[in-house]
Amino acid sequence: VRSAKFSDAATAVAWNPLRLLLAVAAQDTVFFLDPRLEPKKEAAKAREEDEDAPKEDVTVAQMLVLRAAVTTADGEGAEGEEPEKTEGAKARAVRWMAVDPETPLWRSGCRISIATDGEVQQLKWHAKGNYCAAISPKARAPSNSCIIHALQQQKSMRPFNKLKGGNVMSCAFHPSKPHFFVATKTSVRVYDLQKQEPLKQLVSGAKWISSITVHPTGDHVVVGSYDRRVVWFDLDFGTKPYKTLQYHDRAVRCAAFHPGKYPLLACASDDATVSILHARVYSDLMQSPMIVPVKRLRDHGVHQSLGVLWCTWHPTQPWLFTVGADHRVFLWS
Repeated sequence: VRSAKFSDAATAVAWNPLRLLLAVAAQDTVFFLDPRLEPKKEAAKAREEDEDAPKEDVTVAQMLVLRAAVTTADGEGAEGEEPEKTEGAKARAVRWMAVDPETPLWRSGCRISIATDGEVQQLKWHAKGNYCAAISPKARAPSNSCIIHALQQQKSMRPFNKLKGGNVMSCAFHPSKPHFFVATKTSVRVYDLQKQEPLKQLVSGAKWISSITVHPTGDHVVVGSYDRRVVWFDLDFGTKPYKTLQYHDRAVRCAAFHPGKYPLLACASDDATVSILHARVYSDLMQSPMIVPVKRLRDHGVHQSLGVLWCTWHPTQPWLFTVGADHRVFLWS
């Protein structure tokens, strides 16, 4: 068993989808951690067989070595602007640092650290494993509420200076296009990161969005909300909800599509249950998605008015991991 101990609570953890490395938010810092699980002899052979794996022959240990010159970039920047300040909360949030080899953090696998401007509540990787978005709803500088870290380039980018509609609550990458979904309290904004321009705004009708998930096809978006709603958007049919679902008695803290071939949607709630829905999307645009409740998972308990805090799917199997305020983690199959 491998473990990493931090002096403060770890508020977010995310596995890289293609490599055996972790992004961890703790101690007002984002750490990139090498759990030393990558097989040494079979690593090159496995990468050759995996079509989605990065083709360059670079191990996790090599990738997490901080290069001498690390630059940062703002999405809204342009030629002729003044160079970014090197001090202050805004500058610290995009400054890459190597973890001291003499510290316990290094011995536990932490290799690179990036100071944050407030508690990071969510880390989300792009499907290709290079970009990791960090969400800090209470960041002191508005531009630091959402920062995208590019691991291979060792750069950090702020997609926008200010975001209308309140604090950033959640985010998601489009699985195949350079589009980025940002959820504020009441709406979802879609940005083109390549062109650095907004595309559309999805109006949810919810009072307070908690999470966002994008279907593997990229054409459907679902958000969960603290006012018990699950809101489904079909991006091909406008900016208003295709369907609003309400299966829970308390806040829905997380909604998650299965990232692989299974047509499954999970919704975790403060009523200590998780709804599993059959959510099949058809390639025929004239055929509506099939959304059918399948099962309610009930083994978690309510603790201090909190129930199931988060859920996530196994990348290839129909297995669901849930974590609750009752200090228990379940694997459902």
